[in-house]
Amino acid sequence: MVAGAPHAKDTTGRETMQETLLIRCARGGHPEVEYAVVDPEGRLLTPPQQAPLDTLAAQARDRQVVALAPAEAVVLVETRVPTRSRARLRQAVPYAVEEFFTQDVETLHFAFDVPDAEGRLRVAAVDRAEMQAWVRACEAREIAVPVLLPEPLAVPEPAGEAAWSLLWSPGHWVLRDRAGTAYGGRPEEWPGIAAWLAAGEAAEAG
Repeated sequence: MVAGAPHAKDTTGRETMQETLLIRCARGGHPEVEYAVVDPEGRLLTPPQQAPLDTLAAQARDRQVVALAPAEAVVLVETRVPTRSRARLRQAVPYAVEEFFTQDVETLHFAFDVPDAEGRLRVAAVDRAEMQAWVRACEAREIAVPVLLPEPLAVPEPAGEAAWSLLWSPGHWVLRDRAGTAYGGRPEEWPGIAAWLAAGEAAEAG
């Protein structure tokens, strides 16, 4: 569910695996966040719940913290860039995907892995100022954030023949398909999305 579980050492010096505290960042300076604790295998130890960010410093102690950038704040796109050099990718990616944004790409933060064998590259983009505000809010409460992950990437890829994976939390949902496309929204928006998906599947079947 999250990238590589971290190692720590117990009092005997042996390496152990840490639990992870997932914090879903709040938008607009909202004081409450959603959070959950997962084991090193990504299994939930606590159900997703809401709490003031101020109260989570104790939960973060002795755990890795992964902050989740809300699905509605992140854009995931795919592009092709004819280089595998990290330095050249950093320069080229913003302009390779700028057609997907109405916002100036200079105000966005981009994250990406390495191109696949066919040169395809998945890119995540988020407003830089908003991302920095999330990190500052955690650090002001003595919660270190070594990992910031787009929320859709915390949703497992569809299993078997399933076309979608769905994450349902108290105040929102995230839908991810096989291509990595993701949608996020509030519970009251779900009926419209479900109807749209059903119409699409009916069209394909017909």
